[in-house]
Amino acid sequence: MKGHKPSGVFLPGRAGNVGESYERAVLYAMSSRFEGFPNTLALDRLTGDAALRVQFAARAVEARERFSVQRIAGMWKKLFAEVR
Repeated sequence: MKGHKPSGVFLPGRAGNVGESYERAVLYAMSSRFEGFPNTLALDRLTGDAALRVQFAARAVEARERFSVQRIAGMWKKLFAEVR
C-alpha cells in the first residue's frame, strides 16, 4: 500500500459476488476476532489455487454432513444431558 492515499472508508453493505469485492479492495478488515479467520485464510488460498478448489469441492458433502444442524443439535443435547 506504499504510496496509496485512502480517500475514506466505504461500507458497501451486501455484496452479490464477494470474490469480486475482495479483488477490488485495497484493504480487508475482519469484524470478528475469531470466527471468520479460518474462512479468510481459506478464501485467500482458494482464489489462486485451482487444485485446492477441486479438493475442497470434493469434501464439501462430507463437511455439510459433519456440520449439519441435526448433528450439532444432537451434540448440544448430549452435553446438556451430561451436565445436569
